Amino acid sequence: NEGFKLMAEQVAFTKARKNETQVSLNINDFRNEEKKRTEENKRFDEISKLSTSLKISTLAADKEAMKGDTAKISRMDKWISSLSKDIYLEEAVHVVGDMK
Repeated sequence: NEGFKLMAEQVAFTKARKNETQVSLNINDFRNEEKKRTEENKRFDEISKLSTSLKISTLAADKEAMKGDTAKISRMDKWISSLSKDIYLEEAVHVVGDMK
């Protein structure tokens, strides 16, 4: 999965940067290094834009139980929205489907 590859790259990149504890005191060198890191980080912005093919909805019984409670409905909508974008959940669904 392309999303997982990109995430693995981001983890490796972050681990490598974690060990970098020294920075240049020369302002020009520092700015150039920051610009380089910013450019490298831009390729990881796509992770947040990844979408899944999951179709998730609230159960009818839950809809009935939440009837009239706008706070619960709002929380449920946000939760379902985040689940529908979860690439780990999508991969788990594929794995379970492959086990059949």
